[in-house]
Amino acid sequence: MGAENERIVIGDLILPSPRLQFLRPRAFYFDHKTSNLYVYIDYLVYYGVDGEKILKPKELKRYLSKITDLNDLNDIYINWDIKFVEA
Repeated sequence: MGAENERIVIGDLILPSPRLQFLRPRAFYFDHKTSNLYVYIDYLVYYGVDGEKILKPKELKRYLSKITDLNDLNDIYINWDIKFVEA
């Protein structure tokens, strides 16, 4: 199967071609006083990938927030910091 037919699935979000884009964790920080989890991620995309096949960091943050909503479970709020990086 070619890279153009493969996909990354995150909840109901489907990113095409995982060989052309990656999510790389940069750092995690949990503030126990306020129950906030800060997640810093690099969204790596190979230079020259068609702009229609990639998400904007704001769009990706919305999807990640939607599928990781833990407020009802443990009163933990997740703050996503997503940095777009062309590699």
